[in-house]
Amino acid sequence: MASETIELLNSIKPEDFSSDDRYAAKEAARKLLARLETPFELFWHMEFALPPLHTGLQMGLDLGLWSKWAELDKQTPSAPKTLDDLVEMCNRKIEPSLLRRFIRHIAVCHVLEEVDVDTWKPTPHSIALGDSSTNADQLVKFGTDFSLNLSVNLSKFLAEINYQEPLDLTKFDNHRNLRGQDFFEYCKVNPQAGSSFIGMMTAIRDYKMDWTAVYDTAQVTKGADFSRPLFVDIGGAHGLDSQRLLDHDSTLRDSDVGGKAKVILQDLPEVLTTHAHEKLDPRIERMPYDFFTPQPVQGARAYFFHAVPHDWPDVKCLKIFGEVRKAMTPGYSKLLVYEMVLPARDAMPLMTTLDVQLMVCLSGMERTEEHWKRLLKEAGFKVNSISRHPRAPESVIECVRDDEYFSWAPNDPDTAQVNISGFFERIAPVLITFNGKTQMTRWASSSEDNCYNLDIDLNVDNFCHNLLGFSKLDRSFNVDPGSRRDDKLRYFQSTQGLSGGGIAGTVAGTVAGVAIPGAAAYYFLQQR
Repeated sequence: MASETIELLNSIKPEDFSSDDRYAAKEAARKLLARLETPFELFWHMEFALPPLHTGLQMGLDLGLWSKWAELDKQTPSAPKTLDDLVEMCNRKIEPSLLRRFIRHIAVCHVLEEVDVDTWKPTPHSIALGDSSTNADQLVKFGTDFSLNLSVNLSKFLAEINYQEPLDLTKFDNHRNLRGQDFFEYCKVNPQAGSSFIGMMTAIRDYKMDWTAVYDTAQVTKGADFSRPLFVDIGGAHGLDSQRLLDHDSTLRDSDVGGKAKVILQDLPEVLTTHAHEKLDPRIERMPYDFFTPQPVQGARAYFFHAVPHDWPDVKCLKIFGEVRKAMTPGYSKLLVYEMVLPARDAMPLMTTLDVQLMVCLSGMERTEEHWKRLLKEAGFKVNSISRHPRAPESVIECVRDDEYFSWAPNDPDTAQVNISGFFERIAPVLITFNGKTQMTRWASSSEDNCYNLDIDLNVDNFCHNLLGFSKLDRSFNVDPGSRRDDKLRYFQSTQGLSGGGIAGTVAGTVAGVAIPGAAAYYFLQQR
């Protein structure tokens, strides 16, 4: 029985499965291996077999072995190579006995196939390492440049910070702890490492499902004004997602309509100058841009992020999203975020791996659905939909500007109308952190970066006393932009009130007669 089972397992081939079934079979095989292995075998493989495997793979890249083997394999596919052949294929002199020891271990780990004494055949895995179009080599290089050393450092770093979750780059950054610079600063001054990061991201995006297979792109093109920018790919690096939109959407494939589409790829200048962009559709405009600065493209149909927000803590994401929000046209523009939405249980291995790797390198994180909705609401957005696919680790979150807290009064275009209950729900956590007369460093969910220089002449003690001393909270008030000249806000009382309970109710009472400087109102309106 056992021999028949082993024979059956050895007969299984990838082509026996559809793409979806292959993934399920792979995961079943991993679970089978975990059941069959003893604890010693499991941890021996993790801690002793895999590190020298990485060393051997990187050494093969440095010696040009994998690229030469892939080149020769095109002429004679799957042809075995002897040790002497491999020594000859290397671009630098290497002692045969040294190469033998690593090749032997690489074969034991199934990246090569041993067919005789000192003789090996390539596998699809080893060929991929030599084919730059797969970016498999970049995964190995990224491990060398970043993830291996940083992973070892992380456990010591977490102990040093008393096991606080490292989400604040200014205080708790594993990369800075090891190298004295944060991840992106290091990439700027080390172009080779920065290149492996871009290559790794490209490899992951090639592996993952296209966002256009998860989300109906007709939601972008339908009703779009093609005289205005259509799609802004922010932090889009290589531009694959922009290219996929043009390739996939039937409206954009139409020569008349597609020729008018304005698709813009934004990233830092050093990213946009790589060779990866030479093959992009000429309709894709490359625009140098730092997403912490004001968004130069106004009123686009869709602003798109893929694997960008997960690099940054919430406070930085509020700044990033805030710049987009100010550029959007209410009722027309959309925000699309293609990222992982972690489930409460049964997460895919790719999800958990990337979540922890983000902690290792960037103090970043993948987010749950509840976290995403909370963050986007705080940034001033409303989630319209979350598009998912059973095989895709990522989901497309579609958002629009949420003007629940701020809108122009319908009968008075010169007057801003604010939902006061929602407004104070947003700023209550900020107010309770004040100590007397102070700078307002976190106003209306904006990033601290934009607020440190805003000195609000407000006696917070008196403000809170007046605010907390009443039993009724007016639902709305109007802000006359013209009153900024008077440094006052004009309030009027609504007939709908709220009685208090808990912290929301504690922030109860009429706001009539409470003076808030116009500078604060002006800043709030600018952010909203």
